[in-house]
Amino acid sequence: MIALLNRAESRVVDAHAIERGVPGVVLMENAGRGAADVVSSRMRERGAARVLVVCGVGNNGGDGFVVARHLRIAGFDVRAWLAGDRARVSSDARLALDMWVGIGGVVEAGEAPALADALESVEVAVDALFGTGLDRPIAGEFAEAVACFHGLSESTLVISLDLPSGVDADTGAALGHTVRAHHTITFGAHKRGLLTPHGSRHAGSVTLVHIGVPMPKVLESAQLLEPSDLSRWLHPRASDVHKTQVGHVGVIAGRSGTTGAALLSARGAMRAGAGLATILSFPETIGALQGHIIEMMTRTVVTPITSSDVREHLRGFKSIVLGPGLGLDASAAQLIDVACDESDVPLVLDADALTRFAVTRSIRDPERVVLTPHPGEAARLLGITAAEVEQDRFAAASALVERTACTVVLKGAHTLVAAPGRPIVASPYAASVLATAGSGDVLAGIIAALALELPVFDAACAGVLLHARAGIRWVRDRGVLAHEIADAASLEIAEQIAEQACVSVPTLR
Repeated sequence: MIALLNRAESRVVDAHAIERGVPGVVLMENAGRGAADVVSSRMRERGAARVLVVCGVGNNGGDGFVVARHLRIAGFDVRAWLAGDRARVSSDARLALDMWVGIGGVVEAGEAPALADALESVEVAVDALFGTGLDRPIAGEFAEAVACFHGLSESTLVISLDLPSGVDADTGAALGHTVRAHHTITFGAHKRGLLTPHGSRHAGSVTLVHIGVPMPKVLESAQLLEPSDLSRWLHPRASDVHKTQVGHVGVIAGRSGTTGAALLSARGAMRAGAGLATILSFPETIGALQGHIIEMMTRTVVTPITSSDVREHLRGFKSIVLGPGLGLDASAAQLIDVACDESDVPLVLDADALTRFAVTRSIRDPERVVLTPHPGEAARLLGITAAEVEQDRFAAASALVERTACTVVLKGAHTLVAAPGRPIVASPYAASVLATAGSGDVLAGIIAALALELPVFDAACAGVLLHARAGIRWVRDRGVLAHEIADAASLEIAEQIAEQACVSVPTLR
């Protein structure tokens, strides 16, 4: 995992470097030179030669002038445009501007129509208007400058420096007009705002450029998962292990019309390595599933539900998925309540169990519980709207942890994992393939299976990463169904284990 910064932390990183003798202008030079390397690579890939760098008056604009200088030295046809009053250019950015002029560069300026015409005349447009420091809506001439990016033809490649101008570094929300980039080059560390649905839509693909300073140890409020993190959690098993040693996942799920949810959760658990998976549900659910179950087992719970009966049914389970497709009638609510009270193993609450939990707020031993809400379910738990959850997903995840003391998996583009006393962890993936019916049921099963061997927070992080990679793996060639995500999960695990053991495994075709 690597650092994931908000606006204030980004300032701390710069201040930390400057206090230790690295001048701000050197940080700017490192950022701009690294960004220029990325821009030049993208231009050569496209056979592009003409680029316009649109600079603001702050340090992001200074980064832009450094980019322009290095691109000019590399032989590209570069123009630099200054949006705003030249007298307001910050001190470090002024040095970058002067160096651009010193090598023969011209600083263009003018009204929005002139900028729009200039943008239409190039193949690549670099947005260097605002970076992480922006904390209020863009207005006036700067809003007009951002708006000029909106009318560009599809063939013009838009690259933003640090963040797309107008994207809030903390939340990803739009601060007035917002540049929509094809590619964003961010500096020093990834930013929270880029790891949100709105932010990622406007950022496009993201490249991290290091600026030559380490992260201060105090910056641990959020982290970004990396694909290599899976190797921390997935390890080869002993050759003589048997299924009961591997572990038994109970899936309390499914009702008439939603029996597939139970099957998908159980399949996710099995594909993620559970030795056994048993679906525990009502008679009509078990009857409907019997013809579809091969590897899984079933147990039937009958009404009236008693604590002693449920306790007996839970015997042998080493982790539990509770809620997918279970319903919200009186018998389902009672089963959820009793299961929460009687279980003493890792417990993954999903779907209808979350809706019930929003009412009861009752959970035993929250340290072993994982909640897996989508934004609507998170909104019910917090007493706000789904739109408010999406407006600041990091704040919503923190609030859920504070209210429940559980590990929380806030699903969505760049799913977040949060827990008491832990940095918030973000998934590097915003995969639309996961927006398919039953995908969340599979995720719940995967997390439950991983919780057989891992602490629940680690199981949640590993499950989110594995689930996303499995979906992306499958959709390379076709559309995806939820059970295919579960099936691809086993191949992801196999590859991780094989890499550690240095053996080859088949590739999915």
